[in-house]
Amino acid sequence: VDLRGARPMILRPGVVTSNRLFSILGVQVEGLVAEHQIDSPGTATSHYAPVTPTRLCTVEEAGGEDVAVIVVGAEPSSVGDRSSSFQVVLPADAEIAGSLLYSTLHAADLSGSSRIDVVPPPAVAGWGAIHDRLLRAASPREG
Repeated sequence: VDLRGARPMILRPGVVTSNRLFSILGVQVEGLVAEHQIDSPGTATSHYAPVTPTRLCTVEEAGGEDVAVIVVGAEPSSVGDRSSSFQVVLPADAEIAGSLLYSTLHAADLSGSSRIDVVPPPAVAGWGAIHDRLLRAASPREG
């Protein structure tokens, strides 16, 4: 959160939401969509991108030979058995899934898979930070 201006600005979504910040600060907090690295770490477009090509897809599209699969925010029973070289289902709790996201992406990157398929969580309140990180993970690497 950048508090240098007249209104606080969220530089990067996280566990603490704009509504929570409003309840603490008593003023509306603005969001910022960073197109490049700015004052906050992790704001470069591909900051979280694994070296292995990564795509966001549906659970039906995910998997295949030599493909790592990460499903975020689902119950394991709803995923079924995917044909994949590496499969992890992160829990349907945004805080727990968020704390496991980087290590899971890193493990998938090191798995030797040719691609990482990520099934994002539902687009509901509480998952904004994870959606942000996944969009960055699936962005082409910079430099």
